[in-house]
Amino acid sequence: MLQSFRLPCAAIVLAGACVTVLPSCAGPRQAQEPAQGEAGQIEETNGIPTLEELQALADPNLGDLNAALNAMDAARDHYQEQPDFWQLYADASLAFAHAEQARGRNDALDVMYNDAEFAYQRLLELDPGRATAYLGLCFSRRMLGDAEGAWSTAQAALQLPAEPPLPLALRIEIGRAGLDLVIAAVQSAEPIPAAASSAEHQLQLALDGGAAGADIALADLQAWTGRNEAARQTLVRALTRDPNHAVAAERLKNLANGEQLVAAWEMVRSSRGEEALVHWRLGEALWLQYWARRRAADFLGALHSLDRAEENFLTAMAVEPTYLESCQDWLHLVRTARGWVHWSDGAVEDAADAFLSALEADPDRLEAEPVAESLSLGIYSVVGNAFSQDRLDKACAILGRLWKTHRDNPDWTNNYGFACRDLGVIRRQQGRDEEAGLLFDQAWEAYSRTVELAPEDARLINDRALISVYYLDREFELAERELHRAIELGTRQWEQMGEDVPDAERQDLDEAIGDAWENLAYLDVMRRQRSDRAEEFLTQAQLHYPFANRGGIALIRVEIEKLRSQDPDQSR
Repeated sequence: MLQSFRLPCAAIVLAGACVTVLPSCAGPRQAQEPAQGEAGQIEETNGIPTLEELQALADPNLGDLNAALNAMDAARDHYQEQPDFWQLYADASLAFAHAEQARGRNDALDVMYNDAEFAYQRLLELDPGRATAYLGLCFSRRMLGDAEGAWSTAQAALQLPAEPPLPLALRIEIGRAGLDLVIAAVQSAEPIPAAASSAEHQLQLALDGGAAGADIALADLQAWTGRNEAARQTLVRALTRDPNHAVAAERLKNLANGEQLVAAWEMVRSSRGEEALVHWRLGEALWLQYWARRRAADFLGALHSLDRAEENFLTAMAVEPTYLESCQDWLHLVRTARGWVHWSDGAVEDAADAFLSALEADPDRLEAEPVAESLSLGIYSVVGNAFSQDRLDKACAILGRLWKTHRDNPDWTNNYGFACRDLGVIRRQQGRDEEAGLLFDQAWEAYSRTVELAPEDARLINDRALISVYYLDREFELAERELHRAIELGTRQWEQMGEDVPDAERQDLDEAIGDAWENLAYLDVMRRQRSDRAEEFLTQAQLHYPFANRGGIALIRVEIEKLRSQDPDQSR
């Protein structure tokens, strides 16, 4: 028997590849002249190559399968009664089909499978007890979509003598033939065929004999016959043997809900807890469990799932350093999700703490855009909630933690400056001047960073200068320059606005320009105690929204009159 050549066929069967039809590199095979002076060259005897020469030509490492099959086509009449020839011909047809599939050529594989089927049938006529013929014939018929024919071949194989035992590869092929028959019946809404029991028995015998390749077929058969729990247990055993069995892991995910998947991976971990991948897979399962619990409003259970997921991802990256980036991605999701669980449960302060902790743990993973379920959106949400409830102390606390970790979002730095300013006003009114001063200092720093991030925004430039003008006893020269810059930028931007710009946006910019003029007047009159330029500044301010309704102008004019009464020279 030509064992060396039948290895490619056995590899196909054991791998369980569902081979699709692929084309020959040259279309239907044509007789070719044998190559001269190359590996696998045929030395003819009376014009007919020997079996050894055909085998050498068909060697997958040295030979040429297409040339070998052409040569065998030419020699078929000579070897008509020799079973080893038909074994070689059939195996070469399957090997060539497999090679063509690997090259991505799909148009003519049915020809190759038909050739293999014919050759295996002829082999069985000559040698009815040859197990490899049943193996190849069953496989070929399955590849041709002939489930009934494949099962008929499987049944014939089961009638072989008990000794020697059936090869494990044949047991697996019988199982797959039964699986195909079951699938066809279920898809046609027909009863489960009796073949299911025999097929499952053969697959189990193959597994007991050490053929790991039977596990997926057995699990699939159990699932198609409606026994998902048995299928899950089969997959757990497969993963316990080999935690890297990616196909088994995907099958398990498809057959299990969140709770079942966690239980399954817990079983694997009980035997293979030293494997990083097992912890990674368990972390993934706990993530799916978290979603199921959260959808069911089981917020405590959801948090427990996230806590355990975090533990497993941390363990996985500690055991296997190459998992670091993947686990860090997962940890960011898990820690962010913890904030969203609290948010969904109405525990806003816990949500804020969770979101900020997630940011502090890995600032570089903050999303650029506040999309759904993102950390960025979570932070916007808790900050917005604090402002909506007029809880400036809470807003300052949240934004202060943000400030220590992330200073590149102008929305957040602006909000921090705004919150510090307004809370500082409240503290001043309460007589807590030292605390107010610290808040104003922080507002200046936050607004300064905001202007760095958005240097062309007239509104923000004005807001930063306002801190100096109204609340600090310093930075007056810088504030004056910045107010003039805000006026210049704002005026140019307002004039360049197209007709499609919303009125509200146009009005907002116009108001900022007027505010800058008014702030210049306030700086001169209230801080520098000079009135020589103030009237011009106020006149300019009233040319901008809300025009004459600017409430601060009256106060400034009262102070102007007071200055002039004290120093008549200021009226000039």
